[in-house]
Amino acid sequence: MVWNLIKLKRKTGSIEPKKATGGKPSQLKGKEQELSAMVREYSDYTLEEYCEYWNEQTGVRVSASTMCRELQKITKDLSACWTIKKNFQE
Repeated sequence: MVWNLIKLKRKTGSIEPKKATGGKPSQLKGKEQELSAMVREYSDYTLEEYCEYWNEQTGVRVSASTMCRELQKITKDLSACWTIKKNFQE
């Protein structure tokens, strides 16, 4: 550990950590219009039902967590997803 820091200091002049490069992009990235249309048409669905519907329509299977994150991005309103999540748990 210490040797790595010494090497980093010699190489870069600093021991600051490297910036994160990011992870795997979402399977729903770029599908905002389709998701919005789905939510408008089926506003009473639970997260599980949204996931099932999405799988049937696109062949892409996503988790409830992934669906919730994307719906939060679309609505910009955290309460919308929490309402959906609450329905999911009932």
